[in-house]
Amino acid sequence: IESREEAAMSISQTTTNGTCFECALRSAAMVLDGYANPSVILISDGYRIEDMSTTLDIGYFYRLPIISTIVIGDKVDEPFWKLEKLAAYSGGRSYFIDVQGYEDTGGMIE
Repeated sequence: IESREEAAMSISQTTTNGTCFECALRSAAMVLDGYANPSVILISDGYRIEDMSTTLDIGYFYRLPIISTIVIGDKVDEPFWKLEKLAAYSGGRSYFIDVQGYEDTGGMIE
């Protein structure tokens, strides 16, 4: 995986195919935050957003610092306040990846 576009495709396919959550985390971590320091928490597949306690537990389990969140799904289905909440829990950055188009929309919430 060498680009955000490839990461989006990998993550989207992973969640769509029901592959393990760990695989999705690793795919995401390889691309964002400068490659060197994997620090990504994958939260949503666009149809549900897991509660924050679950997300924090996953971050602790994988020993990944919660610096970035990746929200996957259709922007129309994701209320903006939820993205703001995710960004707040992740140090102020939130990436939104459009599953349908397999692309990073480039949205950053600060």
